[in-house]
Amino acid sequence: SILRLLLRHHLLHLLSSSSPSMSARSVAFQSCSLLLLFLISYVTGLQKYAAVAFLLQCFVFAVHGWPQMSEKFYDASGSLTHLALIVISLLESSHRHPRQMMCSVFGIIWLTRLGSFLFQRILRDGKDTRFDKLKKNGLVFFTPWVIQALWVFLIDLPIIILNTMEIQGNNISMVDILSWTLWSCGFFIEVIADAQKFAFRNKSENHDKFITTGLWAYSQHPNYFGELVMWSSLSLCVTPSATKMSHLCAWISPAFTYVLLLKISGVNLLKIKADKKWKGQPKYDHYTQNTPEIIPKLSPTVFEEGKED
Repeated sequence: SILRLLLRHHLLHLLSSSSPSMSARSVAFQSCSLLLLFLISYVTGLQKYAAVAFLLQCFVFAVHGWPQMSEKFYDASGSLTHLALIVISLLESSHRHPRQMMCSVFGIIWLTRLGSFLFQRILRDGKDTRFDKLKKNGLVFFTPWVIQALWVFLIDLPIIILNTMEIQGNNISMVDILSWTLWSCGFFIEVIADAQKFAFRNKSENHDKFITTGLWAYSQHPNYFGELVMWSSLSLCVTPSATKMSHLCAWISPAFTYVLLLKISGVNLLKIKADKKWKGQPKYDHYTQNTPEIIPKLSPTVFEEGKED
């Protein structure tokens, strides 16, 4: 969920920058996205799923997005595409190993939480103002839909690859138990971190303050950590069943998540924004200097008033 929000924010910022080359940038983004979608699906032999992802986005755009120049069903179409890829891949065979069933269930739980949150938000707000500049041109407005097809396909790679494997028997390995446990831990870490931040922001006395309590005392971005753990655990679950090198492309999913969260958007953008507001304040400086960005430490960061580092 975090990943999708960050990707959209970064993309809309790049596309909506006032420039006569907006259309050219859009064509470049679309071309690169389609090329990546084709290459990765070709290497993995998953062209059918790449086509489903792309055509579903095209369908929703053609039926509602373009005629209405509306992003109302943009997020819903992303969740629908996630669900379609998981269900179609799960129905590839009549025999399903518990490993395939569990990972598919995990994927559906994840997309349900994400989809319900995003759809409720668009119903509440009516629209996402960041799309406004893009909607002036149909070609430019189509770009987020193309990129969403690529994003959904890349993120779901572990589940799709696993579900297209022929796994004999029903034996559950220690790797299965480990990966399922890790996914559950990652999911609850993200849910708890999001809930703690939501509760913190809803208190009037915390206006214009930064959170340093709960899981946020152990990591500056515990929700990002949870997201990385979830997709890494699903990729780990694929590894014991891998029979060819292309199956290891499942690890593209957590690698893509890592690069986006830590190198492109996510941490960098939030740090710039936070530094502008709070850098120079003793509590903020102490927190950022003593709290890991992603991987939590064992003890919480505690700031003592009047005590310097």
